[in-house]
Amino acid sequence: MFPYKEFTRRQLTAFYAVGIASMRYQEVTICDRTTETRPVHNLTVAWNARQPWGSVTMSLYGSQYLHDVSYNSYGISGFTDLRIAKGLAINVGGNYSRVNDQLYLRRGALSDNQVIARQQALATNYRFFVQLGMSYTFGSIYNTVVNPCFSGRGGQQF
Repeated sequence: MFPYKEFTRRQLTAFYAVGIASMRYQEVTICDRTTETRPVHNLTVAWNARQPWGSVTMSLYGSQYLHDVSYNSYGISGFTDLRIAKGLAINVGGNYSRVNDQLYLRRGALSDNQVIARQQALATNYRFFVQLGMSYTFGSIYNTVVNPCFSGRGGQQF
């Protein structure tokens, strides 16, 4: 979408992966399993812009289990860093996801202690978070200049 010489200032990337998810659970799940292996795929589309005033990142993402595509999740996230002085920035961001892929939920009721201590995942249809913070960056102006289009070797995560 943008000339390569501008990849440190703005970019639109898409990443698609298909693979196998192998899980081993400590408790029997709602699907009556303690282990399982499922085919899965996911897609992420991200837009990044870096300007003298700061940076903006927006992402759309989704994933599905391929054995039953009704088990899926998708969402949107956005983050902004606003520079207020050299190296000092205010960070604002958030994320919202629709969730329908909780195959790992434990079968049976949870005790009040497990819920309060967050020892077990609870069934939900969505997740969200909002963050606000400050950061200070120092060092070489080139320490963050890495081609972020692909992580690892050949676009694969290692």
